[in-house]
Amino acid sequence: MSDENAFVIFTVIGVAHLAGAYLTWSRRSRWEADTQRWRGVMRWFSGQRQLNAELALGVLFLGLGLAIGLA
Repeated sequence: MSDENAFVIFTVIGVAHLAGAYLTWSRRSRWEADTQRWRGVMRWFSGQRQLNAELALGVLFLGLGLAIGLA
């Protein structure tokens, strides 16, 4: 994989995760209802935890993309 391809792939994945974080944040009024409705493992990735995970993955992949692109 060339550096340009890796830069584009990681940047797109990072932006997609940040967009997912925005969508999770926009549903914050329903976090409690979602947590009560979901069972098992899905409960772990609801509400604030999901937002934190999406933000962390977005920053990780954007950082990787920028590090590869600027190297």
